Amino acid sequence: SNTVTYFLVNNRRKAVVRYGTDNKGIISNFAFPSSDKNTLIAILPGNKVAVFEKKDFDQLLDKKNGNLVTIKMKTEKKEITSVDDISKIIAMY
Repeated sequence: SNTVTYFLVNNRRKAVVRYGTDNKGIISNFAFPSSDKNTLIAILPGNKVAVFEKKDFDQLLDKKNGNLVTIKMKTEKKEITSVDDISKIIAMY
């Protein structure tokens, strides 16, 4: 399937929030505490993983203008083969 699932990992609060997208790939109601260390992890079609790290969030805050922001994520070499793999990747951040 072409579904992308996103996980926002908040290091300070030890929280993980799962987000889905609409049919245009837009995450609705996406919010994050800007003073915390946040990482956005995407599980992509083909069992690929992409990451948007704290430094990317810091740059995003500089560009925020209105409601829609396009983010470019870095695709990792790791592949997801199980739920356990997702947990391990989340734990890295």
